[in-house]
Formats: sequence, C-alpha cells, structure tokens
Amino acid sequence: MRKAGYLIYRLRRNMSKKHLLKFYRPLYESNFSYGIIHWGASHHVEPIKILQNKVCRSIPSLNPRTSETEIYHKFGEYGQKFENLYKYRVSLYVFKNETDFQVENNEVYFSRRGGIASAYPQDRESTI
Repeated sequence: MRKAGYLIYRLRRNMSKKHLLKFYRPLYESNFSYGIIHWGASHHVEPIKILQNKVCRSIPSLNPRTSETEIYHKFGEYGQKFENLYKYRVSLYVFKNETDFQVENNEVYFSRRGGIASAYPQDRESTI
C-alpha cells in the first residue's frame, strides 16, 4: 500500500486531480478493502487509516493537518473513509448471505442480574 501511495504522490505532479482520483480507487482502495470484513474491526487498522489519510491529502494537495471529514467531503464518490468502507462491505456480506443470519426462534427472554439487562433467545431443549 505504501508503494501505491508513493506512486500516487509522484503522479500528482504530472496529472490532474480528476485523473488521480480515478487511479486512487483501483490502486489503493482495492488493496485495503480485500478481506476487510474479517480484519476491519481490529485495533491494528490505525496505521492503514493514517496512510490512507496521507494519500488522500496528497491528491488535492491539502494541508497535512486537514481533518478527515474535510478530506473525504472533497473526494465525493471517489473516496470513502475506512470505517464507511468497512460498514458497507459488512452490510453487503450480510445482505448476500442473509440466510446465514436468520433467527430460528423469535422468543426473547430478559434477565436482570447485577443490574444489567440481557436478552437471549430461548433454548430449544427448554421448550421440549
């Protein structure tokens, strides 16, 4: 991913912002979106998010202190924040495999132990 970031950084002197944005998605975003539903919620993603922000700041030549919201607001449809891409990919996975996420028993029982309310589905064996 650093090589792709370096390539984009070097190309920004010779290409317009519009063309760089078209390079960004296939070169950079496709790399870190591979398998994101498995590792996207890990606490080890912080360096990837920092690297993504640096690359996204370099395309329109923004100040290094520009906030994330400002960066991705300027990108429009071409760039997504890491968190948004993760949520999108997980939602897409759940939608495509919705039969794996079906609840067989809709009855829910509540238990208050130690002041904390928890909900859990009723076991099949207890209904027999």
